Amino acid sequence: MDTTPCPSVLPASDGSVTIDTVVDFHAEKNPEHVFAILYDVDTRAQTPILYKQLATAVHLAAHKLNPDSLYRQGTNIGILASTDSITYITLIQGAIRAGLVPFPISPRTAAEGIAHLLASTKTNYAIVGGSPAIDMLYKQVETRLLEQGHQVQLISLPTATELYPNLVPGAKSNALTVEPFQRLKPTKNDTVIHIVHSSGSTGLPRAVLGSQQGIFKNVINQPFHKALGAPGVRTGLMAALPFHASGMWIQSMASMYQGFIQVLFAPRADPVIPTPDITLQALSDTECRTAMVWPTFLEAWAEDDRAIAKLKKIEAILFGGGPLAERVGDRLVTHGVNIQNSYGGTEFGTASHRDVENTSHPCPRGYDPRDWVYFKLADTQSAQFIPQQDDQGSYEIIFVTGMHNKPFVLNTEIAGCPAYSTKDLVVQHPTKPWLWKLVGRADDQITLSNSEKINPGPIENTILKSPLIQFAVMFGREKSQTGVLIDLTPDARETYANEGRARVVDLIWPYVEQANSLGPTHARLAADTIVFTTNSRPVPRTAKGTISRSSALKAYAEEIENMYAALETTGDHMQDMGSPSCWKICSEVEAWIKTCVQKVLGHQIHVEVDLFQQGMDSLSAAIVTRIIKSSVASSNHAGVVTEISRNVIFSHPTVKRLANYLVSLASGGASSPVTPGDNGKMITEEIQNMIRKYDTNWSTNSTTQMSGPRITRESVVITGSNGGLGCYLLLTLLKDVNVDKIWALNRRSRDGRLGAKERQVAAFKEKLIDVDLLNHPKLSLLEADLQIGGLGLTEDVYSEIQAHATTIVHNAWQVDFNLTLQSFEPSINATRNLLNLAFNSIASTGPPRFLFVSSVSAAGFGCPERVLHEKYLPLEYGVHSIGYGRSKLVAEKLLESAQAAGLETCIARLGLLVGDKRSGAWSVKDWVPAIIASSVSIGCLPNTIGHASWIPLDKAALAIHELYVDRSITIPTVVHCAHPRPIPWSDMVKMFDRALHSCVAHVTNLEVVPFSDWNQRITRAATIFGGSEAEKARKYPSSKIQDMVDQMVRYAGSTKTNGSTASGEMGGIVALDMMQALALSHTLRSVESLDRQYVDKWIMYWQAKGLFV
Repeated sequence: MDTTPCPSVLPASDGSVTIDTVVDFHAEKNPEHVFAILYDVDTRAQTPILYKQLATAVHLAAHKLNPDSLYRQGTNIGILASTDSITYITLIQGAIRAGLVPFPISPRTAAEGIAHLLASTKTNYAIVGGSPAIDMLYKQVETRLLEQGHQVQLISLPTATELYPNLVPGAKSNALTVEPFQRLKPTKNDTVIHIVHSSGSTGLPRAVLGSQQGIFKNVINQPFHKALGAPGVRTGLMAALPFHASGMWIQSMASMYQGFIQVLFAPRADPVIPTPDITLQALSDTECRTAMVWPTFLEAWAEDDRAIAKLKKIEAILFGGGPLAERVGDRLVTHGVNIQNSYGGTEFGTASHRDVENTSHPCPRGYDPRDWVYFKLADTQSAQFIPQQDDQGSYEIIFVTGMHNKPFVLNTEIAGCPAYSTKDLVVQHPTKPWLWKLVGRADDQITLSNSEKINPGPIENTILKSPLIQFAVMFGREKSQTGVLIDLTPDARETYANEGRARVVDLIWPYVEQANSLGPTHARLAADTIVFTTNSRPVPRTAKGTISRSSALKAYAEEIENMYAALETTGDHMQDMGSPSCWKICSEVEAWIKTCVQKVLGHQIHVEVDLFQQGMDSLSAAIVTRIIKSSVASSNHAGVVTEISRNVIFSHPTVKRLANYLVSLASGGASSPVTPGDNGKMITEEIQNMIRKYDTNWSTNSTTQMSGPRITRESVVITGSNGGLGCYLLLTLLKDVNVDKIWALNRRSRDGRLGAKERQVAAFKEKLIDVDLLNHPKLSLLEADLQIGGLGLTEDVYSEIQAHATTIVHNAWQVDFNLTLQSFEPSINATRNLLNLAFNSIASTGPPRFLFVSSVSAAGFGCPERVLHEKYLPLEYGVHSIGYGRSKLVAEKLLESAQAAGLETCIARLGLLVGDKRSGAWSVKDWVPAIIASSVSIGCLPNTIGHASWIPLDKAALAIHELYVDRSITIPTVVHCAHPRPIPWSDMVKMFDRALHSCVAHVTNLEVVPFSDWNQRITRAATIFGGSEAEKARKYPSSKIQDMVDQMVRYAGSTKTNGSTASGEMGGIVALDMMQALALSHTLRSVESLDRQYVDKWIMYWQAKGLFV
């Protein structure tokens, strides 16, 4: 084996040794040192290439590519070639030495894409050749270039023996003497050194220019390349693609500054195509200490014990360019193979850092092989992580220009700094926050027709654990149901051919079920929505060997659409639900409904527990309602179908109650009309019963009546700090220097993946609030279950709150305008448990103040001129409200009772809360965005009499804070919070119209029509809509709250009929008198009026959330 020493003098990487002259540096300083080892796959011989040989070949290539300096400096030269690595590397370095800009192009790019790249970069000069396939490809490219009027001058591809005559058997190593190419002009920081291109997996490939400064910052000086190997270390790069950005950076540039010796395949007549077998043979024979390979190689090696034995001898095997199935990585690591994930991109360079510390390193950041699926960002990178608000808790990585990095492409700004938005989604290691796992792409995210978003990466990776599956691509954009395109292994294909589809589905189903259990309910896959690829139509792969999502889905678009058409024909994938054996037997109907609901939700349920507390939402309720109506329609009781309203599940929200109702219908009851008066009495009685259930046995603890010493420092319990208002309430507490302690209580995430801190960070980022504030030592972010006596807290924490809390701010509440009062019982129960906490206080300062965040909806709808004063409400007001408002009214009554029992309480009754001026964050589930989105779909906006006294979230939070922190006054029992200077609805509509036209591309000026006409148009459009329930809800989101909208229209109409003026709130919402609030709150007295800037921010936020179809 050759023992020629490694470079003794490395070039400086500060830019003083420029990229175009680095080969000359080595020719002078390290002429006899090894640049590369060429491995002959036939003879297993190893031939060294010395730096002096490289320099000679580079200058020879420079003369061939730019004879007599014919082309000016900066001329682009395309390279579309099939040749060996050492020749390709030499051509790239030769072009740079000749003052040209090499543009290597992947021969796996389609002709249309290549023509686009050449024309868009004004590349008129190119090296083409090396195989008949390349010649045929370029003929297609040439045809497209002629159509565009773009001409390219071609130069034939130099061979390895022309550039390296010593490679010919019997030749002398010094047989060739070449005159050095005279440098044209010195290169500068902004000199373009190379062009590379993206894969084009989401469209036409994009050209990316690399400046000299960018290459030094983003490539050469990044720790990843320094850690590939010390000077003289052999690194296996025979599988790297020299026409790919990462291959070119490592082979042609980083190696020149880091001094490692790269091992490549030796040239031969037909260039060696790297395969797992010959690559492993080369790695073993040449005793490489590190290697860089594609995931497909690792997948092949993982099945071979002999291969694993060889891989164990390699210090580190780095992989990138695509995901590696976790079962493959886990097997390799379990058997002692050290694999490490790498992360980078054509647009920003190499970003990850190979941790070379010993695996037994005591440092907590020492590398653990079990973390192979994660990567660590280099300290040289300036990165921001933007939360995606999805069920995986993922973040998008954005690289911001910093001292040590400057992305090649800048497409956004962060805090005024140029940055690159990668669209790459990552999740954080559960215990090592410096580690990240790539889980997908933001542009791969699937937005269903109900606006729910799915990150397919984790779901696909779980399915890929099946040994029968080669790849899986999830789909479902703009549909109500997800599906997955699956490519089977050859053995599984044989099973499919011999035993049929059903057998294969059964074999892979456990992995699909596992994926369903990990993902959100709306992402669940059904057996009918699996589409298999066929042998006759292989799915295209990128240059990296990975699957192109868009190409795969495009190739099988017809099969996918046929699958959806079949679902539509049969209703949906729930078509085989059958019917109860008898609609008059309650146990039969109950069992059948339970089965239906469990299939829709994907998990077990309890028949006596509220369905909406078990994961049901408006979409799943609509699906179950459709199943019920379809089943009843095909039975002997078809006549009662009209009695089953769209809100039947909201009105009967447990399986048992729903079954009793349906049995009553089938038996001839339950359909007698109810008069408005009787209905009002029933509602009032329901509210009273709920109050009686929780308004009992208030504590008589003597400390309740004790005032204690005067409070000067606050210790505050706050619930619901993850929500819209909650974030700003927490922010005011964090900024208040008189607050010593904060306990922020929030429910656990449903899937348990995100902890309290992660969820709060994501919520703050959503609203552009400084997340560093969450590190304040006075803050305790806690997961709680407010429905149980101890709030789900540890005994120590609960005792600490009992002993020290001075104020409780109860803000957490479920928001759903369709639910009935019963479905809000968990929130009412939580209120009672928090009041118990206050009554049982043992604080030396006395029991805490208790502030409850209520809503104007507690007072119901009424004539727009009706004004509500700051006092307790009579029960009758709940008759004209909805379930949400009635639940708030019950909670208000509990506070009224607690006040009478001796607790200092305050009800903060709020008007409509809207997004702030900075972020515009306003939940798309609120009724205003639902109306605006529906307006876009039908082309008109509703006009009505009345005002909008909406108040931004941040201002409302400040106002509420001012109401309870002043200890010099007795806190008011009821106080209102709305905008003191409301805007006429007609003016608000005009601002919405202009903002939509300005911010949403497909929206032109919208017609403004009376509210009643608008509602009729929406109702008609939603009724005749031919799509699924989910698609209808996406297109006409106000249809999900149709009953509430009907009430608003009805009250607006009655006001107009009665000849009332337009001084009250629009849509029958009660106007709030704020005499006490204005006296106590400086914020309310000085709040600015809502203007177009606010509206623009709301529209842009909703658009980013995919609200507008």
